[in-house]
Amino acid sequence: MKKPRILAVDDDLFGLQILKNGLQDLGYEVVTCNSGYKAQEILEKEGTVSFDCLVSDHHMPEMSGLELLKWLSEKDPNLATIIVTAEHEKELVQSSLRGGAVDFLE
Repeated sequence: MKKPRILAVDDDLFGLQILKNGLQDLGYEVVTCNSGYKAQEILEKEGTVSFDCLVSDHHMPEMSGLELLKWLSEKDPNLATIIVTAEHEKELVQSSLRGGAVDFLE
C-alpha cells in the first residue's frame, strides 16, 4: 500500500527535520524543502496530485506560507494545506483558513 505523501516547507532546517521525523514516524512519506519558491518548483515538476498534503511554516523569507497557499489555491484548490507557526495571531489564523488551509497549527 502506498504511503500518504506530504510536502513539508520550512526555512528553519532544524524544525523541518523534526517535522519530517515526526511525520515519518506516523507512516507518511515526506518530501522537504526550505522555501516557498522551492515548494512551487517541486509542485510544478511532480504535480500537485503526487502529494496528499502540504504543510508549510508561515514566516519564511521571500515567500510566506500564506503567499504559497494563495498560489496553490489558484493552481490546485483540492490539495490539503496546513499552515504552521509559533505566532498567536487571530488574524493570521483567519487569513489561513479563508485562503484555503484545512488547518492551522501553533
